[in-house]
Amino acid sequence: MNTSKKFSKGIHADPDGYYMSIPEVASIHIAQQLSSYKSAVELCSAVGMMVVQLAKFMPMAYGVELDKQRVVDAQKTPSYTVWRIG
Repeated sequence: MNTSKKFSKGIHADPDGYYMSIPEVASIHIAQQLSSYKSAVELCSAVGMMVVQLAKFMPMAYGVELDKQRVVDAQKTPSYTVWRIG
């Protein structure tokens, strides 16, 4: 899958992870629209591209993902911090 048009920075994911990730331009737009809120939670966050953008526009942003491989991939994604896995 060619991800060069979907993301400006490389993300670590398998083909399903790329498919499930929101395009960067869309995630930036959504995050800007939600910037007046203090926090946000993204359920089923896959490799966390939406959460990365939310964190740039608000003080607290959380991503919840049950697939352990997606969490491992999210830890390798630029600008993404996983505080707790469990």
